[in-house]
Amino acid sequence: MKTDKNIVELLGEKADFYLEHVCEKITKDELQVPSKNSLEKVFG
Repeated sequence: MKTDKNIVELLGEKADFYLEHVCEKITKDELQVPSKNSLEKVFG
């Protein structure tokens, strides 16, 4: 995919560092995923 290659090129030598990172401090349960009407709730 062209977009993937562009991202890797932009990240340069650190591409693997950023793209292969696995966070060990924050679990999936701690994340707050936005809903479809998140902006409306905040700004509406």
